[in-house]
Amino acid sequence: MVHRSEELAREIAEAREEMGDRLIELRRRGQRAARRTVRVALIAGALGGAAVVGLIAYRMSRPTTLAERVARVVPANRLARRLAALKLPSMRLYVNDRTVHESSESTSERLVVMAARAFGTAAATAALGIVLRRVTGREKS
Repeated sequence: MVHRSEELAREIAEAREEMGDRLIELRRRGQRAARRTVRVALIAGALGGAAVVGLIAYRMSRPTTLAERVARVVPANRLARRLAALKLPSMRLYVNDRTVHESSESTSERLVVMAARAFGTAAATAALGIVLRRVTGREKS
């Protein structure tokens, strides 16, 4: 019985020693992870700060837009009320008795029409050239 208790005590001591070594290793890993996390947080903060400084520098260095100049002169709520009170009549743009935004032709139909126009223009130019040469007497027989 004495031998058994001595063996148990020795095994417990070895287990404690191994656990102590593991705890020390886990603490080292935790410290390394904490240092790495702090480094990443510092880098992210620096990049975020640089982005904010860059945005501020951009906003200060670029010319102001017309909308920004108007907003400085006219308060936003007055401008919104004026624009809401301003009622523009509805307008439609017609070209050849068709509204501009309406188009029942497909892309292929438009291409065919454009090609026909180009062919007609080329044929008319060639025919007119022939007629003018005959009229002026420059035609070669």
